[in-house]
Amino acid sequence: MYTNDGFIKLPRSISSWRWYTDGNILRLYIHLFIKAAYKQGEWRTEKIEKGQVVTSRKRLSLELNMSESMVTRILKKLESTGEIKLNPNNKYTVITLLKWAEYQETDYFFTSNRTTSEQQPNGKRTHTNKENKVNKLNKSNGAPARGREKNKKASNFDFAEINRLIEEGLM
Repeated sequence: MYTNDGFIKLPRSISSWRWYTDGNILRLYIHLFIKAAYKQGEWRTEKIEKGQVVTSRKRLSLELNMSESMVTRILKKLESTGEIKLNPNNKYTVITLLKWAEYQETDYFFTSNRTTSEQQPNGKRTHTNKENKVNKLNKSNGAPARGREKNKKASNFDFAEINRLIEEGLM
C-alpha cells in the first residue's frame, strides 16, 4: 500500500485552495497524500481503500514535528471543510482523503482539454538544447537561425569554434 517509490500529483490549482497559505495545514495535507494508499489493501483486519491513510495523531505529530494538539486541530479543520473524513478508534485513525481520486486519478497531462498549441506534435521535442544555443548565437551574430529567411549578407561567424565549444561542454 504505502511505499517511498513513485510520486503524487499535485495540481497547480492547489495554490488557490483555502488553506494554502497556512503552512502547517498544507504540510499535513500533502503528507497525507504521500502516505495514502494508492491501491486497495488490508491492514490488520481493516480494509483500506485508495486514498486512505491508517495512522494516529501521535504518529503524525512525530512524522511532522508538530504537537499532537496542533495535529488534532488541523485534522478537525480539514474534516469540517470537507477535505478529509476521520474514522477513529482507540488505537488508530483511518483518514480518507476525499479529493484523492480527483487529484491522483485525473490525467492532467493527456486530457483533451489542452489546446493544440499546448500539445507537442507526436510527443517529441522540436529542438534540442544544443540547437537552441547555436540558434541563439547565430541570432546575436546576424547569422540566419533555423526556419528564418537567410540574411543576404555573408556571416563571418566561426561554426568550427561553436562546434568545438559544444564538444568541450562549454556551450
